[in-house]
Amino acid sequence: MKVLWLSTESNKDRFYGFTEYLKQACDLTEHWLSPKQAKHVVKAVGAKNIKGYDRVLLQLPVSQLVQQTAYLRCVPNLVLLQPALASVALNNSKDFEKYLKFFNTAPWVRVMVPYGQLKSDLVKHKVDVMDVPIGINMAWFRDKEKERRHWAAIVANLDSPDVKSRRQLLYDVKTQNKLQIFDEAEIAALGDQLNTMGVVVVSDEGWKNYRPLNFQALASGAVLLTWDRGEEENKACGFEDLENVVLYKNAKGAQAKLNFLRRHPEELEKVRTKGIQFVQQFHSNRALGECVIQCLQHPLKEFSGDDVEDAVKFRFFR
Repeated sequence: MKVLWLSTESNKDRFYGFTEYLKQACDLTEHWLSPKQAKHVVKAVGAKNIKGYDRVLLQLPVSQLVQQTAYLRCVPNLVLLQPALASVALNNSKDFEKYLKFFNTAPWVRVMVPYGQLKSDLVKHKVDVMDVPIGINMAWFRDKEKERRHWAAIVANLDSPDVKSRRQLLYDVKTQNKLQIFDEAEIAALGDQLNTMGVVVVSDEGWKNYRPLNFQALASGAVLLTWDRGEEENKACGFEDLENVVLYKNAKGAQAKLNFLRRHPEELEKVRTKGIQFVQQFHSNRALGECVIQCLQHPLKEFSGDDVEDAVKFRFFR
């Protein structure tokens, strides 16, 4: 299978391990786009060239995708990888509505998103969707075997709009357990930050899936104490309470779990070890690559788009 991978130059490190696996599993051509090229993908690759692949695997921000609808309608075998789509759906409803509108004009396009409620929402809109692992760069996020200065701490940017629904919950957990709250560091420093914590407390209440921070904490060797998003989603992504993660549904539940881990260090170490193994096996960039290959092999809907000359019909699509 000939596959063309398109993403921005800034994401090259983010997908380390992913593209390496794809090269082993298929005939892969990588094209890392400059900011200027990302604004017009078809022009950057060439209209004739882009049609010469069995699959065109594209990863771009939603805002850039919808601006190129007229030209992406000319691309057969198009598959979108959208690891950050849940954040768009939560924080920018207008962009998400445009994204759904994009699929109304290009129903043959497949989208791959991380496990979660978002997949169900897209299915309701008759989008061809498959779920994939979150994809963690294990070179960035790993146990550096350093001293963990904080036995437990909360990681959350409390000034962020998406935290509004769970801010009080986090304050209650903080007060009851005398924990510090740390703003989530930039990606380059986040691995080091997580390595200072024995237990990382996260809340995804109100989100449509478990955020990358959960898996980054696990990969960094911390025990993850996270909001319980329910049996269906836990099963889908592989979370098992007091096995590879620790789950809570309210502040008192979080307090009880933290007290249990304090009294039973052997249980804490078991969860920590299994958490690292779990994310390496099921949510690393390599695991993402394995799942994506399966999704690419699955037949797509019949292409019914335009020739490049007809793209002008949709040039004002917004």
